[in-house]
Amino acid sequence: MRPRVVLAVWLAALLGAALLAFPPTRRALAGVAEHPHASVVPSASTTAGPPASTGSSSAEPSPSVTPSAAPATGEPALRVPAEGIKIPSGYNQVGWALLDRSTGRLLGGSANAATATNYTESMIKPWIAADYLSRTVAAGGEPSQHDLSQLRSMIIHSDNTIADTYYDLDGQDAVIERLNQVCGLHTTIAISGWWSYTAMTTDDAARYGECLADGTAAGAYTDDLLTWMREVTGSVTDQQADATTGGGRWGIIDALPPALAAQTAIKNGWEPEVAGHEWHVNCLAILPGQVLSVMVRYPWTSPDGDWQDADNLATGAAGCQSVAAQLLSPQPQ
Repeated sequence: MRPRVVLAVWLAALLGAALLAFPPTRRALAGVAEHPHASVVPSASTTAGPPASTGSSSAEPSPSVTPSAAPATGEPALRVPAEGIKIPSGYNQVGWALLDRSTGRLLGGSANAATATNYTESMIKPWIAADYLSRTVAAGGEPSQHDLSQLRSMIIHSDNTIADTYYDLDGQDAVIERLNQVCGLHTTIAISGWWSYTAMTTDDAARYGECLADGTAAGAYTDDLLTWMREVTGSVTDQQADATTGGGRWGIIDALPPALAAQTAIKNGWEPEVAGHEWHVNCLAILPGQVLSVMVRYPWTSPDGDWQDADNLATGAAGCQSVAAQLLSPQPQ
């Protein structure tokens, strides 16, 4: 969740694997507010997976797919409309996937849900927390109150410096390798040394969300983790001016009625990629009975070239909100 500048073209993409060499780790980015263009990043053409689709519209749901039952609270469930999801113009790529938590099955998704990837950015932070917590318990220990406070801040305020610390503590690339193993993801690829550039599809993002929700990821600390994700704060105008604070309560959550929104755990991620002059925006929402992931890309249109132009992030938030609104069934009469 910070601006990137490509200083040199130094990596090549291979289908199904990513072997990349990077300069010093994200720890060097701690002074991003003072040095907003000091990092090296892969260009858009090196993102893992097949070429991005244009995403002007989504595929119709399979006739065999049926929506899950509404949550016991009486709040509306999400469903895939017969007419499909209509995506507003202006996006280079839109992907979405909806998962039924009672069965683990995908209820529907865009045509590119299993192929097109985005950088996860801060959407991966709940896994960094879950990995540290579960490994601490597995080793016979328990996290300190300091650890719990730090991990909570990493999620609700999207603190990058804390994310760097726990990513490093748990072995950097091994953190993402365990994500694939523990959560059974299909296409997620680690970019060596960078948690933020993990390449993920929307259907893997939905599976990741269920892995967080069902206790597989964080074990005994699942309730804590989901509570922190419900406490995420900040609007699109509260963008990350430094490494330690940022806004993230927007997107899918804005489409939900208040009672359902209060039960929904979220984590978003965003990346104004300088190399491709393109924004990557991701939204993950864990509802009482379902998981929804939405990932969009769109041109960087700031007239003055400023990545902190809130209108740019607002475009991504609106894309996530639009998909969620179309999936929201009418409230019970």
